[in-house]
Amino acid sequence: MKKHPIKIFAAIFIMTVAILLLTSCFIIEDVQCAHSSLSTNNCITKSVCEVCGVTVGDFGEHDYTTTVTPPDCTNNGRLVSVCVYCGDTHGVKAGNATGHTFGEWIITVDPTPDTAGKREHSCINCGLTLSETISPHSHRMRPVAACEADCEHEGWEEYICCTVCDYNDKVVIPPYGHDWGDYISLGNGTHLRTCGVDAEHTLLEACSGTVSEEGKCLCDFCGAQTDFFYRLGNSTYGYYAFDDYYNSDNLKKLYRDLTAVAEEFYSSEEDLTEKDGYYVIGEFNYSEYGLSIDEVSGVWKVFYISNPTYYWLDATVVSSGSTVYLTISKEYATAEYRRICDAAIERMCEESSEMLDWGMSELDRSVYIAEYVMKNLTYAYDSDGVTPVDDMWAHNMTGLAMFGYGVCESYAKSYMYLCLRNGVECLVGSGYVDEGAHAWNYFRIGDVWYGADLTWSDHSDDAIYYDFFGISSDKFFSDHTPHQSASLHIKFSYKAPALSDTDLVLTALYKNGEYVGMCKDISDAFSNMTDPEGNYEIFIGYYSSYEGAAVHHVYESKTPAVRYLAIRGVSEYVGEGYMDNNSILVIHGTLDLSSSIGLSNVYIEVAKGVTGSMIRMNNYSISLSGKSVYIEARVYGYGKNNCISASTERGAYLLGGAHVYKITINKDKVVIGADSNIYYCSMFGLYAIDDVKVQVNEFVR
Repeated sequence: MKKHPIKIFAAIFIMTVAILLLTSCFIIEDVQCAHSSLSTNNCITKSVCEVCGVTVGDFGEHDYTTTVTPPDCTNNGRLVSVCVYCGDTHGVKAGNATGHTFGEWIITVDPTPDTAGKREHSCINCGLTLSETISPHSHRMRPVAACEADCEHEGWEEYICCTVCDYNDKVVIPPYGHDWGDYISLGNGTHLRTCGVDAEHTLLEACSGTVSEEGKCLCDFCGAQTDFFYRLGNSTYGYYAFDDYYNSDNLKKLYRDLTAVAEEFYSSEEDLTEKDGYYVIGEFNYSEYGLSIDEVSGVWKVFYISNPTYYWLDATVVSSGSTVYLTISKEYATAEYRRICDAAIERMCEESSEMLDWGMSELDRSVYIAEYVMKNLTYAYDSDGVTPVDDMWAHNMTGLAMFGYGVCESYAKSYMYLCLRNGVECLVGSGYVDEGAHAWNYFRIGDVWYGADLTWSDHSDDAIYYDFFGISSDKFFSDHTPHQSASLHIKFSYKAPALSDTDLVLTALYKNGEYVGMCKDISDAFSNMTDPEGNYEIFIGYYSSYEGAAVHHVYESKTPAVRYLAIRGVSEYVGEGYMDNNSILVIHGTLDLSSSIGLSNVYIEVAKGVTGSMIRMNNYSISLSGKSVYIEARVYGYGKNNCISASTERGAYLLGGAHVYKITINKDKVVIGADSNIYYCSMFGLYAIDDVKVQVNEFVR
């Protein structure tokens, strides 16, 4: 049969339309692309699908390159970050200006009676030279006695110098230098050397040496064997605390391996690059240690708070599968910046050491280091003045060393590090207070541990407070709850050491005008007054208890038998004629004087429940001075030498009454309690409480 051409054309047309329809369906499907392959977005460009060419998603993040400028004599260091895409720039201070260090003045033009002279000195760091004119004069020479050199300080022969300018014929004797003796192991991974010239000069160092094939560490200097070598400023307390836990050998093995990786990175000149959002310096397959991820997290937490020298550690545990990663914070990725931080930390150590003298006691060192931290560190808030800064520098000791700002973790780690560098055992504690997560310290004096919270002690004014320093167990843990658990996990921390049953009540002791040392309390100070010919003074004005005032309990029945004893505190005017005496002595029973005594800015209370308390003068005198003095106990003494001399600015208050031979009022007034009997008294300035009867046998002008 013959095919009709019109029918053939129609069939072709229908087939063409069908093909076009099918093709359009495929095109529609292509428009609905899965966008499985995207270009990388950045801060100015969104991602583009490499299949269909469609722009997808949002803009990405900045990609910063960092340039570091170290601090110099006059300029703070700067850490400047510039985005490679959009040019966004921001910078932060990277260390304080060091300031000039000038050498001695050198006279370059000698003055005469008719012509001026000139002198100059130069900075030993940057070379800046300053000069000044010396006015015309004839030299007026005076002799200067010879001074012997010692280990660290130059001496000189006897010479003459001009009292008007710096002209002299001084011949300098250089310091001898230390004659260090043998290395003596302290049994804790450190050793000590003593100078043969001056035995008070000692040098504390961390052990270092050879690691055997069995993993034993033998110090090349003192010969001591230790589990591992660690850096001075870090603590092994947490490491050995793992002995109390199941699987302790494996826990300690991971800790040692973490230390080995951190030590290798400490001096590394490598610039790290980002890997999946992190900056990794080591990775560990924890299944090979026979540990769970919770146990690994617990080891990491102890490692993190025990090693303040590894300030660059990130405060995050990163794991994937059975691998855990040791990471650092991004801001410390470049070796150049880490070296700037290291130099700032070393300057911090040198500055703090300037407050310490050779031969200082552990207590003195712990107090002066606390003072240094509180003087040089301010709590770091964001711009709202409320939210703590979250940057990593605010959580480690570069906050103090480079910026002068930090949060509680910076306070705690800085104090721990400086204490350990100076031979005082100290730990970081972590946990909770009412305000949330918090960090603090435990430090040891002798065999006794105390709590310290320098963040809370650092008040907004310029005064130095110790109201949360040297605190006993019951008081400290009443508002500090440590991270402690029988099981290891991210909130774990080693068990806190057993703290003292009593607070430190800081008491500074002086003899014949010279500082002797800090004492734990007034009883400790009394026990150190051993020279019967000495004139002693104790200062009890430290704010060193939760009550805000320094409260000292006197349990002794007698004061020390010395030539003279002065007790000095602090007093603040609170308005309306009242004084707030922040230095309180609480006497328990009768206190017999063994010498004449001076009281300045103190409040003497009678212990609760104790009756008949008095201060018995025993033919000695009492001098009252300062802003004010309050004495609740009765003062008793009828001998002719039993005199009270009052020269306070705002009054002396003998609230318990006085039976004494004579009262002399030199300034403001004396207010006296009931049933008092005085043989001689100044006519003016004597007041009785509530107009009670006060027997005065004779007034004198």
